[in-house]
Amino acid sequence: MQTDTIIEQDIMHLGLVLRAIFFRRTADATTTPYWRNRLHTLFQSLHLSDYQRHWIQELMHELHKFERQGMRDR
Repeated sequence: MQTDTIIEQDIMHLGLVLRAIFFRRTADATTTPYWRNRLHTLFQSLHLSDYQRHWIQELMHELHKFERQGMRDR
């Protein structure tokens, strides 16, 4: 299996999990740092295409927006 395929599968997995969390609004202060770290670690990979970097940045943005929204709801 190629590195690109593994990376894309990881990005897709993160996207599915994060969107499920956003939809269900189930994340708490203990889980979002884990997902942020997963995205950041993947973003630091040297083998990403521009498209993959953009995809990860979009997920980071969505997570940040979700966290901000959660702070306002408290």
